[in-house]
Amino acid sequence: MIRNAQIVNNDMLFDALFEQYAKISKHQAETVAIVLDDETISYQELHDRVVACARNLETYGISKGKKVALLMNNRKEYVIACFALFKIGAWALPLNPYLEESEIRRLLKFADVYAVIFADHIGVASIQQKILCVSRNLRNINWLFGIDLLKKEQGVVDFQELYKPVGIKGLRSAVMPNDTAMLWLQPEGDGLQNGVCISHENCYRMTESLKSILDDNNCRIICTEPLYTPEGFFVMLSELLSGNGVHLLTTLNPNKVIKKITEVDALLVVTRPLLWRIITATSVFQFADLANLSTIVLYNSFNAGKVEKFPDGRQDYRLQFGFFSIEATGIVLLSEPTQGAAYRFCNVGIPTPGIEIKIVDNENESVAQGETGELLVKGSFMNSLYHPSGQTGNSGHDDGWFGTGILARYDDDNYICLFGKKSEQENNSAGFILSTEIETSLLQHRHVQEVAVVFVREQKLKIFAFVIPNPGEKLEPNELFALCGQQLQQDSVPDEIYILAQLPIDLSGKLNKNILRQWSRQSIPDEERTLFA
Repeated sequence: MIRNAQIVNNDMLFDALFEQYAKISKHQAETVAIVLDDETISYQELHDRVVACARNLETYGISKGKKVALLMNNRKEYVIACFALFKIGAWALPLNPYLEESEIRRLLKFADVYAVIFADHIGVASIQQKILCVSRNLRNINWLFGIDLLKKEQGVVDFQELYKPVGIKGLRSAVMPNDTAMLWLQPEGDGLQNGVCISHENCYRMTESLKSILDDNNCRIICTEPLYTPEGFFVMLSELLSGNGVHLLTTLNPNKVIKKITEVDALLVVTRPLLWRIITATSVFQFADLANLSTIVLYNSFNAGKVEKFPDGRQDYRLQFGFFSIEATGIVLLSEPTQGAAYRFCNVGIPTPGIEIKIVDNENESVAQGETGELLVKGSFMNSLYHPSGQTGNSGHDDGWFGTGILARYDDDNYICLFGKKSEQENNSAGFILSTEIETSLLQHRHVQEVAVVFVREQKLKIFAFVIPNPGEKLEPNELFALCGQQLQQDSVPDEIYILAQLPIDLSGKLNKNILRQWSRQSIPDEERTLFA
């Protein structure tokens, strides 16, 4: 069974990304392009810095087709560096600066990166020392450019040097719309091991698609995700190229996110469900003026049913659930806007315009309604996989279908429900054991606020559940075991249930299940146990 939505116009003409931006800055020179905390930068000022940066980068040998990694948090230099690389025709490679040194080394080697642009201090972390250690063992890295350097080490160029006047009037190679603009890689264990290449044209198509799908009232869009994630980057790009200008969040501190939400007119917020639950649980949120807030889009949630237990009790805004795929056109699934309690468990709606989907079993045969299988997507345009040889090719299964690695099924009304990564689920004789169904069972307890379930297979499969109680409430594992026994098949009942004060959330607002698996194998460290109920 194949489901599809109306196809978008695929015959539009595009320029390369910098040329698209240059057209906008010409007509909106004094309009604010970036708002970053209390700092603003106009379209013209951003344009001038990008041009200077691009010309200086060329003097360091960065040219069309060279790959440049970006490791920094949200800041204006991120946008400047990206557009400078777009202007040159180099490939921008966004990476999470909080990755372990070994993982950064693996990704930089895999992509054959020519240069690295990084911000030195992010919070209390010194990125410069990490990058220096990595680069010493990689012969392919020729240049390091550092931002906010407290002490410039040998071999590092201060990013401020890239704003100096240069006597180069033109760039060496013309940049075409079908040239690659970006390379996205994911850490080991998160899929996309070959990476995804996105052309200038497809980058622009993704921003147009995102804007048309999300924005029905000309809202400004803010994403809580950092720019090194596809979701955060393409929301930024969409806002910048639409002429709205972009509001960048420099922190995920709930109080500061709420403050930003109350300051921006006609606002749509794109965020993860877990982070939004944390925000809505704060006392500040209960009294915040949300008159400007139109819609919250909660994306890539494999347990959106948790939203039914939001503690805010407010109906000032609408909620939508969605699924974002970097391999296809961006947001590939989106639910209808809802208010009140009209939520569906794990539901992410229907295909967005230009998207076809199907759900298949292990033999690549379509499954019947109500059965679980892997979600495959096909877009009106698809991005290509990256291979270390430099060759790119279409991603996925036969006939251009891409296998997301996500388990899904159609519900009774033909809406799509997601159940997490296929690689993180387990099988039994009756089919999949789904972590989301175990989590949903535990969430039925009135004193449970949050749940995360992980599977650990050593000599045999073991299921571990980590449960967060509502504030001021006490929970006993025995009563949770009894609840699971009533609602789940015996082989889906957790082997262990731990009561915690909080789940391990990384700096992008994402649950870190690797830490939970480590705790499952090695027990929760004593210094961590002191935090837990």
